[in-house]
Amino acid sequence: MKKIQLIVTVLVAAALFISCKNSKGVSKPDDIGKYAFAMLKDFDNITKDNYINSIFTIDEIKAFGKRNAETLESKALKEIERLEKGNYNRRMGNDYNRLKERAIKEGISWNAIAYDDYEFEERDEDGIKAYRGKLTFKHKDKTYNVSTISVLIEETYTLVRIFRLNKEAK
Repeated sequence: MKKIQLIVTVLVAAALFISCKNSKGVSKPDDIGKYAFAMLKDFDNITKDNYINSIFTIDEIKAFGKRNAETLESKALKEIERLEKGNYNRRMGNDYNRLKERAIKEGISWNAIAYDDYEFEERDEDGIKAYRGKLTFKHKDKTYNVSTISVLIEETYTLVRIFRLNKEAK
């Protein structure tokens, strides 16, 4: 009986550790750059569905809207209500596809990129703190950047999008 209790305790502890490790957000807005970079570094191994589930999902957005209906501006609530899962996932999937296609065109091997910098600015988007960022990384002798959008949700900075891969001019 004690052996079963020990196994259950270990399994619960492992599950809690894994769920904390797989958190979708960070505690500081400047850490979004490193969080997004870690995703990109492994982008060769991430499927479109994994990518969509690694960012702020439509289900999480809807749940956030319900939990915060009394404090969100009506415009934000209407936009959340208007979101449709198919359209949202298609848009996030398009971001994923464009990043992959552009990387192939540029000859980028995601696992060979090196972090360079992350800059962001805070904006108030209908009562929600939003952060628009630019993540810069290097591949071989070239510098590239991607745009990011993240939001502050219940004390956690959560990545919403990674998009627009560009080569920086020298």
